[in-house]
Amino acid sequence: MRYLFFILSCISCCLFSIGFVSAQPLLTVQQLEQTNFTTHKGGTISPQALYVDADVFESVFNLGAVVLRKGNSYALMNASGEFLVPYNKYKTLSSTGVFNINNELIHNGWFNYSTPDGFGFVDASGKVVIHDPYAAFQLSADKRHLVSLTQKPYSIIAMDGKKYQPGFYPNAIGEGFFFSNEPAGSKAAYRKLNGSILVQDQFNSPGHPFKDKLALVQKRNEFNELKYGFVDATGKLAIPFMYSNMPSYFQNGRARVQPTNTADFVSAIINKQGAVLLKQTKQTIQQMGEFKFFANGLSVSNNATAIMDTSMATISMQQLLQKAGITQPVSFHAIDLTWREEKHPILIYSYAGRAGLNSINPNARNYGYILLRDGIVVPPVFHMDGSKNLMEFDPVSGLARAKMITGKAQNGQPMLMDGFIDLKGTFTVLLKEKSAW
Repeated sequence: MRYLFFILSCISCCLFSIGFVSAQPLLTVQQLEQTNFTTHKGGTISPQALYVDADVFESVFNLGAVVLRKGNSYALMNASGEFLVPYNKYKTLSSTGVFNINNELIHNGWFNYSTPDGFGFVDASGKVVIHDPYAAFQLSADKRHLVSLTQKPYSIIAMDGKKYQPGFYPNAIGEGFFFSNEPAGSKAAYRKLNGSILVQDQFNSPGHPFKDKLALVQKRNEFNELKYGFVDATGKLAIPFMYSNMPSYFQNGRARVQPTNTADFVSAIINKQGAVLLKQTKQTIQQMGEFKFFANGLSVSNNATAIMDTSMATISMQQLLQKAGITQPVSFHAIDLTWREEKHPILIYSYAGRAGLNSINPNARNYGYILLRDGIVVPPVFHMDGSKNLMEFDPVSGLARAKMITGKAQNGQPMLMDGFIDLKGTFTVLLKEKSAW
C-alpha cells in the first residue's frame, strides 16, 4: 500500500535555527532604541514585477522556490522566474510547507512529488532528495529531516543532503542527535545521527530534541515523582533533575520555568546553568504581561505590552510604536506566532477598532507589519483571510505571500490581488491576467 507519513508537530515542539541561512546576531533593546525606522507605502506594484503564467501559487517561497499550478500541471520556480522543475514532469508537486513551531518559522526547502512509479522529495534547486516506489518515508517532527522506513536500518536525510543509518528509529531529532529507546526494554539514549551513543540513562519517554545545544530530559526519582533537567551536547547533565513542572526549551540561552508554589513568583527566566535571571510575579505580569519565549534575542510579553532582551532589559511596546512612527492604537495579529526566530523578525499589526477596517470591504481588516531587524514599517494595507504563511518572509528570496483587497467585482464580492511582496511591501511577483477566453 502506498502511503506518505507526516509527523505533525505539537505546539511544544522544538525551535531550530533556519537552515542554509547564516545565523543572525541577537537583537537587544538598546538596538531597538537606536533603530531609525522607515515607513514605506506598501501594496504598490513594482515596474519590474514578474508576471507568472500560472493559475495558482500552490505554496509560498520555501528557501527560494515556489510551486505553481496551471490546470492539472505543476512546476517549481525560483524568484527570478527560472523553472527549476518544468510543468508535467511530476504528476503532483507540493511544498512540504513553511511551519510555525512554537514561535519559529521553519523553511526546509523540500517539496514532495508523485510519479506513476513512486513518490519523493526535491529540494529548492529541483534536485531529487529521495525517491521511493512505496513512499515509505516521513518528515520528522522538526521538519528538517527525512526518515526512510522502507527497510531497516532506518535512514536519515538531513537538509544538507547527508545520509545516516543509525540502526534505531530516530525520535526527537535535533542538532545532530536523536532520542531512542530501541530495542524494547533497553535503556533510553541520546544518539548521534550515525547511531553512536551520546548518553544513556533511565530517561523517561517521550524524549525531547536538542535545542540551543541542550535537551530537556525527564526522569522519575525514588519517590516516583517526575522531574526535569537538561543534558548538554557532551552528554553531561547541565542542569540537574530539579523541576516538577516541565520547563520550556532553551532559546537564545534562556528558558522559562515554573515553580510548584506560585506564592513568591509565577514563573522565572533561567540561563543554561540554571541560575534565575528574572522572577515574574503576579504584580509584574499584571503590569507588563509575562515573557515566555525568546527569538532573535528578544521576547514579547504575552499581552504585547513590552519587549525584553536576554539581559532582561525592557522597552515598552508604546515606545517602540512611537519610534516606528505609529501613533494610532493598534492590535497585534497572533503575537505568539508572529514573533519568530527568522532572518526578518516581524510584528504584524492592524489599527484598532473601525480604523482598521478595509474601506472596500467593511467586514475585512487590513494588516501591516514592522520588520525590527530591517527597520522597515509598512502600514495596514494587506488582507489576512485565514491562508497560511501570509506575510512570512522567505530567508532566501526575501519574498512573502500577500493579499490585498483592490475593489469589488460585479457580483459585489471583493477582488483580491494575490502575489509576493518584497521587504518594503511592494508586489514583485504576480500571476498573469487570465484570457477572457
